Amino acid sequence: MEELNLQFDESNYGGPLDPLILDVSDLDLDYGEMDHFIQEAFSDFKSEVYAKMVAMIEDYLNNNMVEDILLAILIHQESDEDLDVWIELSEWPTCLRESLEYYEDVENYEECIRVKALQDLYNTKHPNLD
Repeated sequence: MEELNLQFDESNYGGPLDPLILDVSDLDLDYGEMDHFIQEAFSDFKSEVYAKMVAMIEDYLNNNMVEDILLAILIHQESDEDLDVWIELSEWPTCLRESLEYYEDVENYEECIRVKALQDLYNTKHPNLD
């Protein structure tokens, strides 16, 4: 599996709020097991996925944006299919919790503090959505 962000031609692409673009052509595309497929696609890029997810949620919270986030575009060249992976607003608390668990596991305590602050900010701004 290959990360395509570095190969993307657009000079303005690749910023912290642009979705990850991953080539997942080496995986078997199974529409019946889409959650498993996405987990498998992200398994080689955990640090990038969590960093992107946290950065995007942080930006959306700081700018009072309450919309779904396009986290990644998975490209499956064999089937000529692209799969957009979105984070719905209602999923932000789960994503932050999973990010916190990841950063605890890798002992990145600076990111733990950042994620905890985002959880608090989310709960302050969206107390009824958790």
